[in-house]
Amino acid sequence: MRPNALEFVKIISEVHNFGPVVEFGSLILPGHQDLRGFFPKRKYIGCDIEKGDGVDRIDDCTKSKFAKGKVGTLIMCETLEHVDKIWLAFKEAKRMLHKNGLFLVTMPFIFPIHYIPDYWRLTPQALDNFLSIFPHRMVFFQGKYNLPHTLFGIASNLNIVMGRTSKHLYDNLGRVPGSEDGEMIYQWGGPKEFIHQWTKEVVEEDQWYSEITGIRGKAVKKL
Repeated sequence: MRPNALEFVKIISEVHNFGPVVEFGSLILPGHQDLRGFFPKRKYIGCDIEKGDGVDRIDDCTKSKFAKGKVGTLIMCETLEHVDKIWLAFKEAKRMLHKNGLFLVTMPFIFPIHYIPDYWRLTPQALDNFLSIFPHRMVFFQGKYNLPHTLFGIASNLNIVMGRTSKHLYDNLGRVPGSEDGEMIYQWGGPKEFIHQWTKEVVEEDQWYSEITGIRGKAVKKL
């Protein structure tokens, strides 16, 4: 798991560690770290579709064996890009999550194909759309405003859970690797907000605009 995703999980674990903690995609590959150390004294169940280090249970996140409402903290980090029917994983997450639970997601956007199968790269808008089945959700993205390399998402059934988690997250986002070098982490605020910021911050140097018009460095009319 990449350092920025790892630190995101650690930050969340400091404020939300309601058990049981269930991770899908828990197979520990060379160079990866076991996340269960972030959740001491909590029942931790690592799930994957194959046996190996870090896997306590063979399970499929698109048709899980967990009962409805029984998962306190649900983690799918650097995992969903490898899931064929990704939309089913979000539906299962909604079904499994306890009313006081939290669902945590990280995904790459700009990243090489890795560990086949590798199916998906979601935009912030797409991740927000998938998480919209939850009453409360937040999506963040890191990198260039119109070309992020990483997406982060949290979702919950209760506003109080989201409120305390988001406060701690806001206070500690500066710890995510890349932030100390001035790399921005943005919060998805919807299409209108994105267009406003894109027009304000990006459009003059936007590569697609330049390629289409043949004019580099000329801004389009602001919306």
